[in-house]
Amino acid sequence: MFSAIRKTSAWPLALQFAFTISLILVAFVLEFPLEEKGLGTPFTLFLTCVCLVTVLFGRRAGFLAVALSAPLSALFFRPVGSFQLTRAFDLIQIEFYVALAVGAVLVLDQVRCALAQASERNEKLEEESTQKTLQLREAAHRMANNFASLDALIRQRAMASKDPKIQLAFEQVHGGAELQQKVQVRERVGLERSLGKLWEIGQRQSGRSRLLQKLR
Repeated sequence: MFSAIRKTSAWPLALQFAFTISLILVAFVLEFPLEEKGLGTPFTLFLTCVCLVTVLFGRRAGFLAVALSAPLSALFFRPVGSFQLTRAFDLIQIEFYVALAVGAVLVLDQVRCALAQASERNEKLEEESTQKTLQLREAAHRMANNFASLDALIRQRAMASKDPKIQLAFEQVHGGAELQQKVQVRERVGLERSLGKLWEIGQRQSGRSRLLQKLR
């Protein structure tokens, strides 16, 4: 969803407005025949379109949708197909729709911005976590190579010596190096898991806090 919103937000302004105008006109064309038969609910469909374009493009497209749909909604009142209103109650309904639609645009735009910022922050945290994990793996790999070189050197010296005591000492050192290598591997695995859990917790908390701040 966030990727789709980012893509539509990057559209040129003219293309955003063209899509908005087309959507409102399509809603009008679909709704007008029903309204002539007394089955239509123009405000519901128009308000849905206003919310959709606000989520996709932001408040400018949302306000444009409101500005287009408000006068078009007058055509649904009697006499149907005329911009002239014969009842004051019809005008009140249109004014109420405009107020509701403008409020929806403002709220949805704030939510949209908050979610976009939270998504960007989460992506940065994920990228940083990935980089740290790679660095830890590289360090562990280098350490494993060092232990392997040390182990090979210890074995070579042990095989070259004929003294049983020296061989025993080398074997003990070899066992200690091997044990240390296993400990390092376990610590690395545990650290990677801990970093993963911390990143998930931080991702959730940062997203919630930023969303709450925007809504306040």
